[in-house]
Amino acid sequence: MTKASKNDWVEVEVLLLKPSERADTLPKETSNVPLLSYVQGYLINENGALGDQVQVRTQTNRKIQGKLINLSPKFEHDFGHPMPELLIIGSELRKFMTKGV
Repeated sequence: MTKASKNDWVEVEVLLLKPSERADTLPKETSNVPLLSYVQGYLINENGALGDQVQVRTQTNRKIQGKLINLSPKFEHDFGHPMPELLIIGSELRKFMTKGV
């Protein structure tokens, strides 16, 4: 699927600042690249293909214009590997509460 239709869930890339507009106080490797934002929402246009400039409506009802980069994006975040120190908290708390200490 390389095209989206109106009301499809998509992701757009929004150019916030060009490299020439970035602060002089930033490290060179940061100031040499544009500041981009990635926004997910429902396609407002009748249709759009990857790379097209389109407009989306976000979950908070904002209208954002950007380059269409992803169709039906999925959430790919997690909380990382479990920390052993945190895994025992539940059982330790239950022991503490049953002893009445």
